[in-house]
Amino acid sequence: MHKRFFTRLVLLSAFLVFVAAPAAYAQISIAVVDIEALMSDSTAAKSIKQQVETNRKKFETEMEGLEKQLRDSLEKLKAESKDLSKEDLEKKAQEFEEKRFEARKTLKSRIASLNKGSAEAMNTLTSSIFKVCAKLADEKKYDLIITRNNVIVGAKSLDITPEVMKRLNDTLPDVKVTIGK
Repeated sequence: MHKRFFTRLVLLSAFLVFVAAPAAYAQISIAVVDIEALMSDSTAAKSIKQQVETNRKKFETEMEGLEKQLRDSLEKLKAESKDLSKEDLEKKAQEFEEKRFEARKTLKSRIASLNKGSAEAMNTLTSSIFKVCAKLADEKKYDLIITRNNVIVGAKSLDITPEVMKRLNDTLPDVKVTIGK
């Protein structure tokens, strides 16, 4: 008798779980946001891109100047090599190699600094996007906000990207890209 009662109890519980589950899902409020669009089309993202590009061009100009100096030094060294003793030539060649090493070191440092500044600015943007989404979720009572990349099929009405973009542009119109020297 206990076995029969237990079996009925298990079947009734399973039935209730399957009947109650769709009702619970029907009450979930879901929204979709296109993070990639926000990370590329917001005013802050455009500002970051512009600052990075400006600094990259500035670095390129500086590096072209350094390269020209190195080429000139090499040409001068080649021209002087006939008149220099072996020791003096080796000394000048070593000085040239040190300059070349320093130029490479400077280039690597500048690139690393630019990458770090860009990453920090993008982290600030990402953080702001999450804050805007959280505030919107609280206001509109969304239970779940998912990225567009995670949606295979979804109604356009679920997309809150334009609202997030507007709020993001209002709260974070610009992000300063800080580049160390």
